[in-house]
Amino acid sequence: MTETVLTAFKPKEVGTTVAKLIGLGYTHDIYGNKLGNDEQILELKPQDVVLPACPKAMMKGQMQC
Repeated sequence: MTETVLTAFKPKEVGTTVAKLIGLGYTHDIYGNKLGNDEQILELKPQDVVLPACPKAMMKGQMQC
């Protein structure tokens, strides 16, 4: 379940690293610039979804609540 429609995002907004996103195929931002920092805007790929994480899991670095 998602809480909002998301078509674009910044790496820092979804709590992941640029290196991880590059590994997932996000190599360029919406302007065609090579991905290199967490402030660039990326278009969400059709097969991907960003799910909210519970605060308790985020503090412990876990993936489940």
